[in-house]
Order: sequence, then C-alpha cells, then structure tokens
Amino acid sequence: MIHLRRSLSKNRQPARSYSKDNSATLSSGDGTRVRTTDGATRISDYVFHNNGNAISNYRKTWTTACKKAGVPDRYNISSEQDLREAIQKTQAYLAAK
Repeated sequence: MIHLRRSLSKNRQPARSYSKDNSATLSSGDGTRVRTTDGATRISDYVFHNNGNAISNYRKTWTTACKKAGVPDRYNISSEQDLREAIQKTQAYLAAK
C-alpha cells in the first residue's frame, strides 16, 4: 500500500493505492536507497526523489529529464499543416453550432 499524506496531496485529501505487483518492492525500499553526504546509506522517504530529498519543482525536473531523453517540447510538436487542420476543424465545428 502506498499512502499519500494530506499535506503532500494536490487536493489536500489523503489517498491510498494498493498494488500487488509493486507493494513488496516499495515496502522493502528497493530502489530508494541513497548515499548521504557523510557516505552512509539510508532509505529515502520518497519514491521519486533527488538524492533522497523531496523534489520541490516537478516541472523543472520533468523538463530536464525530457531534454536529456531527447523528447521534443510538448508545445512544439505540431507542424504548420497540423495547426491549419486544427483551425479548419474548429471553424467547421463552430459554424455547425
């Protein structure tokens, strides 16, 4: 079971998630071990983290990861022809109303 605290929730409501596949992995701490500055190893409190610390700005982290992976900018994925077609379809839809 994964428990999301109210203070970390987007809508300020606590949430629980159950998964037979991942529950043993998450509860055992696999993949969440981090090395501290003094060289010791500890288990992070977070599933997604930056060296064991909470990620404070997911947008920046996501953008950086996408750039490193070669994923194009989400606002720059349409060609001029795609935009023309979208405008034509929107105009046709509004004219039919």
